[in-house]
Amino acid sequence: MIRSLQRHIPTVELAALAAALLMTSARPVVAQVQSPATRAAARSADVSSFDDARLSGMRYRMIGPARGGRVTAVTGVIQEPHTFYMGGTGGGVWKTTDAGESWQNVSDDAHFATASIGALDVADSDPSIVYVGTGSEAIRSNVSIGKGIYKSSDAGRTWKDTSGNLPDVPVNDVVVTPSGGLLASTDLGVVYRAAKQGWTKLGTNLPTTAVLDLHVGPDSNIYVATHGRGIWRIPAGTL
Repeated sequence: MIRSLQRHIPTVELAALAAALLMTSARPVVAQVQSPATRAAARSADVSSFDDARLSGMRYRMIGPARGGRVTAVTGVIQEPHTFYMGGTGGGVWKTTDAGESWQNVSDDAHFATASIGALDVADSDPSIVYVGTGSEAIRSNVSIGKGIYKSSDAGRTWKDTSGNLPDVPVNDVVVTPSGGLLASTDLGVVYRAAKQGWTKLGTNLPTTAVLDLHVGPDSNIYVATHGRGIWRIPAGTL
């Protein structure tokens, strides 16, 4: 917006307009849910016009939380730019709403069957819906095996076990689909659960190995990264 106005507004007036926009930025904003195709087009346009100099002043810093063990899952919230969830190999799920200034454990009171976390995702359409996959693809002596998938409908305050008939294996990635279903990659392959239904295995021709990562592309195809057996595509329309 600012760039498009620069051609028509003098610099002094543009600065005043920018200051006014900043002063009103604290007002509540009603989130608009975009289609996957719209989001993909916006990302493509941003990448093509991105100036690397914008990152020249950025530096990595430790934001916590102060705890032991490896971080194995992280996700943010589109509608809330300062909110993030983090999962560890043995520390459960943590949440920050102030971009890392403070963290709160949101899984201890839920009594998860294991404290090892392998995957996290927040629904693009509703920031209150959070899914957690337990376990870790990098099993070590201090890491428990996966014990299912949990769902929160209130941004992490309470959780419900949605594992159903899912075997007790590490869940390496979870992706909430636009229709409200859930994709999960596990050590036994890819599974899908439609809203309020059971789990179905996808990609039955995939190699017999763990599936580590999932991505739903702008073409609606599902891209699958396996453990040592390459990247595979599950055609759109499979769900």
